Amino acid sequence: MARPRTAARTVEHPDLSEVSLQQVLEALVDPVRRMVVSQLARAGEDKNCGTFDAPVSVSTLTHHLNVLREPA
Repeated sequence: MARPRTAARTVEHPDLSEVSLQQVLEALVDPVRRMVVSQLARAGEDKNCGTFDAPVSVSTLTHHLNVLREPA
């Protein structure tokens, strides 16, 4: 049985004034997150979670995306 499609989710991003350099550097220490940032930079536009080329499961990729998006 096919799963019903869900509407696109709107994701809130933090205001850059709320993010410290330390938080950025800590987020980028992981090679998967650096790879995600690199792919976003090359794309030059928004990407859906399923379009990243990542050597991790979807749930792990979701974790990495959350770390990149949310200030600690």
